[in-house]
Amino acid sequence: MVSLQPQLTQSKTAFDFHREGNKWVKKKNYEKAKMSFASAICLEEKNPEYHFSMGEVFYKTRNFEQADRHLTKTIEINSEFFGARELFEKVRKKLGKSTELESKNET
Repeated sequence: MVSLQPQLTQSKTAFDFHREGNKWVKKKNYEKAKMSFASAICLEEKNPEYHFSMGEVFYKTRNFEQADRHLTKTIEINSEFFGARELFEKVRKKLGKSTELESKNET
């Protein structure tokens, strides 16, 4: 099993890691893509594109719980992020969960 610990170096930016992750996705090497996306997220946690990309990879590898986590984060950061709501709803249906976001302010 491959560790998802971020591979941070001084010379790479979050954008570099995200671009690298997309290259791994095109090659269908999802484990390496996850590592790259994890590094991008570590550097820029509030970037919805990085969470969306990670959510897509988890969806493709059928890890719906983790896909749900990252897609939820995407929508929390940017509720209008293109494609996030549709993939979120697909994941939620796979999990048998409501397609509504839970409020973080519940008591």
